Amino acid sequence: MATRANVHFNSKDFGTEANIYHHLDGDPDSMLKEFEDFFTELEKATNDTRYNDASYLSAKYVVFLMEGKIDNIGVGIMNQDAGDIEYCYTVNCDSSESRPKIKYKKINNH
Repeated sequence: MATRANVHFNSKDFGTEANIYHHLDGDPDSMLKEFEDFFTELEKATNDTRYNDASYLSAKYVVFLMEGKIDNIGVGIMNQDAGDIEYCYTVNCDSSESRPKIKYKKINNH
């Protein structure tokens, strides 16, 4: 069975600006490596990482997850957390000087 997760892109000024649903591989081992890969790829692609802009960074994250596949249904943009998630991640977008801090919590609704 898939490990589902939601990812909140937050800033202290605006709160949660984006909520991304992640259908597969939402466990911490997979997700923390995925964030590392995403940040590395972003830094290779541009000097304008927008680490301090939750709305732009979350859009770049969705593009990264889609891998150029328009038929990918494992990613969604939501207005609230899915009812079947096992983990919730928070990407703290408060610094333009460094990669965002990632926190996660286990959701006990299974």
